[in-house]
Amino acid sequence: DAPLAHNLLRARLHTLDQFRTLQDMLDKGMTEEEIAAAYLTTVQVVKQRLRLNAVSPVLRDAYAEERMTLDMLMAFTVNPDHQCQEQVWEAVQHSYNRQPWHIRQLLTETTVPASDKRARFVGLDAYVAAGGAVLHDLFEEDDGGWLADPALLHRLVSEKLKTVADGIASEGWKWVEASLSFPYGHEHGPRALVGVAGDLTEEERATREALREEYDRLEAEYGDADELPDEIDARLGEIEQALDAFDQRRATYDPADIAIAGVF
Repeated sequence: DAPLAHNLLRARLHTLDQFRTLQDMLDKGMTEEEIAAAYLTTVQVVKQRLRLNAVSPVLRDAYAEERMTLDMLMAFTVNPDHQCQEQVWEAVQHSYNRQPWHIRQLLTETTVPASDKRARFVGLDAYVAAGGAVLHDLFEEDDGGWLADPALLHRLVSEKLKTVADGIASEGWKWVEASLSFPYGHEHGPRALVGVAGDLTEEERATREALREEYDRLEAEYGDADELPDEIDARLGEIEQALDAFDQRRATYDPADIAIAGVF
């Protein structure tokens, strides 16, 4: 297979032929890692080429006939649905805006960004475990991708909200109202209770201080880097979440107030 790959590169096959060749190698049992080694490239490049080969034949034909640029073809890979791809291609052909970013926007307009607060509340792992699909862009930074099933996400958010509300209700509050959103001014009229923030234990203070020191050390160590290594970026995110948890500790309230008051 290595001599074959070498000959294919020397022959300078049309880009689409290269895509199909990689797919043939995969279909014959080679792994993406083996294909990458044969072409002296990275697994990420192989994944990208295979994704390009998987777009709708209508788009591949348009690209072969030079009615579409490679950057445009890359943009179409963000959503694997061929019907959706073809609908967007039909739309952009008659539009003044055929930029790749616009194509990506059209292909993800019915999805929910992974950075959305609802997605973060449920968590991507829980969403995927429930059968939800996540769209990823292999050619551009996608900030975690897009959740392709908004209805499933809505159900998961509602279920988790109810669980959280039930937990709060068990503290003895007279009423609890949980919703994805409330109308403007819903809190007007009732008097807001002022709780008392709980004190940190010595162990918690030590943990918080250690996290701050680790965060400062990593920031200083990688402050001049153009791009953070994935594991460092992930660790900084974990530390930020842990520190936020300390800052957002729930307050405690007078039991007499709890008995006659409620929670939104």
